[in-house]
Amino acid sequence: MRYENNGVEIQYRECQILRDAAKELLANGENADSLVNQRDRWIQAIRDTAEKSEAKRKFALPAAQFLSGMREEYLDAVAEYTVSLVKKGKGIDIMVPFFASNNRLVLPVNTHAPVWDGDREAQTTERD
Repeated sequence: MRYENNGVEIQYRECQILRDAAKELLANGENADSLVNQRDRWIQAIRDTAEKSEAKRKFALPAAQFLSGMREEYLDAVAEYTVSLVKKGKGIDIMVPFFASNNRLVLPVNTHAPVWDGDREAQTTERD
């Protein structure tokens, strides 16, 4: 995840992990406020995912770290988006912006665009 002009850009795999970790926390039909209030449990569920799956670890650990330091307004938007994914069930629409009720944007992307440091030969991404 990373910030992008009043919003958050989330990779597809991170969206899956956020959704799956939130499912049990939202089992009784709670809303985004409930998920925000359970931030620590949500983060722990993401870390548990990292421990159980080597393939998901490289996405789960940064997502948990990002959520733990996220400002409240962005956390509210990500929680609202995650609740919409849980309600939807399957499928994540890549590059379809989600505007949260607090006017923050959540943009699911396939992968983050490369970050250029001025040297085109030394291309890196934010996650590298």
